[in-house]
Amino acid sequence: MLSYRKFDKESDYYIMRSIVQSNCLQTGQLYPQIHIGNLDFDRYACEESPNISYKKNWIVSNSKSEIGFITAEEDGFFFITILSKFKHLTPEIIDYIEHDCYLKGDSITVDANSKDILLSSILQEKGYTKTNNSRFHGICNLSKISSCYPLQKGLSIRISQKKDIARRVELFGLPTGGIGTTSERYERMMNSASYCDAIDLVVEKDNAEIIAYCKIGRAS
Repeated sequence: MLSYRKFDKESDYYIMRSIVQSNCLQTGQLYPQIHIGNLDFDRYACEESPNISYKKNWIVSNSKSEIGFITAEEDGFFFITILSKFKHLTPEIIDYIEHDCYLKGDSITVDANSKDILLSSILQEKGYTKTNNSRFHGICNLSKISSCYPLQKGLSIRISQKKDIARRVELFGLPTGGIGTTSERYERMMNSASYCDAIDLVVEKDNAEIIAYCKIGRAS
């Protein structure tokens, strides 16, 4: 028998992080599941306040411990993160979302990786309609790259610094599909537990103008 409770204290966020970390460690890679970098980035850089998590997340438990969590957005989008060994409980969790997280008549949406046969089949059986929306995830084994292509003349790459925040905020909408942030939020993200400046890079011109950046995810 599963139980559900609303996210209501900061320690719940670390429960969510431990569930995500466990799944990443089990698979040995970040993709296709959510990873800790996703959690921190969304909470600290994208939300107006970190406390918004209190409003849209539910912790899922069995009789012994917490086994997963639900995120149910007000616009009808939801997703489920559950420890791999409890994936067979997905139908029961979706039933809860449909009946207790939303109102009758609401339209709801969930992302499902096409290689996640279990989730895809469950959604199909429950009458969810597949759309044409898709995301691209490219995976590259860096050990197979034998050479490094240099940047063109007049450009250099370096680790991000706090002084770059204002410019990073200007460029933020490019990789996020137009979703914006603020300097305050971005600095909050840079102070989060999963942030590592060694994997947060900027490309700048000789005149110190930042023209690109790359934020690399990490599992823990």
